[in-house]
Amino acid sequence: MDKTFRVHSGTRRAKRVPRTRLNYSASADCSQTRAATKKMETWYNRRMSSIPEIETLKNKLTLERGKLLAALDALSEAARAEPFLDGWAVNDVLAHLAQAEIINLKFAKLMLTRDAPVQLRKVAAEYPDFTGPFELDRFNAYMTDKLRARGFENILQTLHAARAETLAWMDTLEAEQLERRGVHAAWGDQTVRGMLKILALHDKMHTQDILKKTAPQ
Repeated sequence: MDKTFRVHSGTRRAKRVPRTRLNYSASADCSQTRAATKKMETWYNRRMSSIPEIETLKNKLTLERGKLLAALDALSEAARAEPFLDGWAVNDVLAHLAQAEIINLKFAKLMLTRDAPVQLRKVAAEYPDFTGPFELDRFNAYMTDKLRARGFENILQTLHAARAETLAWMDTLEAEQLERRGVHAAWGDQTVRGMLKILALHDKMHTQDILKKTAPQ
């Protein structure tokens, strides 16, 4: 039967509504984009899950060192040389930080090549002129004396070089190597992770000492 309807006085055949054609090309492009995005997200998540702790530790070391140097910049040459911390001047604190990082980095590296090394044995082998029983304060004073005599510029260069070596070494680490262990002379049983955290904490502790020196009395 012919379907018609009236419009005013005439009759017209109803118009057939055309079917909507799907744009399969555009749909395919969207699918490809979503797949590429998903692939990128998977790669990024995998990448971030494999390195976050090492990067976090590096960032923490850089942050605390920046705070230390900022505190140092606020001091005059005379203020750096003035004793304030159990007889130590700021220059002595910097020498102590530099020497401690050199020694502790060596020990952290040793953890990767030996099972549970003992730092005291390493110290005894490398510093035969340090005599008597090992006491942390005595050893710190001994090491600081060795670097103090070189002057401020040399101390600062040694401080920067030690940190640069630490960060460069961290770039070679795998996440599982952070679990390697050894016996630290002062802190006892430690992991590589723990040694790196100690370096950041050491900076933080002595930055606070320097800031107390510069704070208004």
